[in-house]
Amino acid sequence: MSTQDLTARAFEIADESMVELLASHSVRGSALAPTFGLSDADGREVRDLEDSDPAIQEAFEWLEARGLAELVEGEVDTFILLKGHAVEFVGI
Repeated sequence: MSTQDLTARAFEIADESMVELLASHSVRGSALAPTFGLSDADGREVRDLEDSDPAIQEAFEWLEARGLAELVEGEVDTFILLKGHAVEFVGI
């Protein structure tokens, strides 16, 4: 396996780990859409990323930097939308 292949695999593992971290600390949205609501460290839903569990913040920062997530702020709530190959990791 080449260095390039190993690097690509390492990024894939990191992406999957961050999706799993996000899924285990946030509020899962609709089963039909790869969305995750924000919650604090006690599991209470929050509206602002800054108020969310630090694990959610870390996962989102990684996934956003990789182009795999975006923060969507609606009138009622704020949620994280997964994109690209990150969707594969949530079984959609």
